[in-house]
Amino acid sequence: MILKWSDFASANLIEIRDYLAKTSLSYAAQLSSRILQRSEDLSLFPLFGAEVPEYRRYGIRELYEHPYRILYVVDGDTIQILTVVHSARRLPIAPPITR
Repeated sequence: MILKWSDFASANLIEIRDYLAKTSLSYAAQLSSRILQRSEDLSLFPLFGAEVPEYRRYGIRELYEHPYRILYVVDGDTIQILTVVHSARRLPIAPPITR
């Protein structure tokens, strides 16, 4: 399986890291690393995450890396990370899917 991060998701992760780095560089680095590792696990188990109820019709799935949700879609042999969002925040109305 090929793992791809959308530009939107990459920007989300950078924003998260930069925000957390204001108070703790080590926590920001650790959490960013955990999110990346969690997403890489999808290469072995692409359907591991549950379907996102808010997006069921789009086939969007999610993994949690507390306190963040990693939203992704499986398309053939490609896994596309769509966004990373704090679990306390509302999800975007329509996540950007590039195919």
